[in-house]
Amino acid sequence: MFPSRDNHWRFAYIMMAFGVPILIWVFLENGPYVAAILLVGAMWVMRWPVIYLVRWVRRVSGL
Repeated sequence: MFPSRDNHWRFAYIMMAFGVPILIWVFLENGPYVAAILLVGAMWVMRWPVIYLVRWVRRVSGL
């Protein structure tokens, strides 16, 4: 934990950039069930980007 002016969003973007290729690799090597477990774990760790994404999708789609 260290102070950040952008509330750690820069680090979150870096984690997402590395996470997507790792998720694809896990999917190809171990199958969809293990990749789904990894995806749920990543969403649990990085829940605020997921929450903001869901809010944005709802706002754009009109739900």
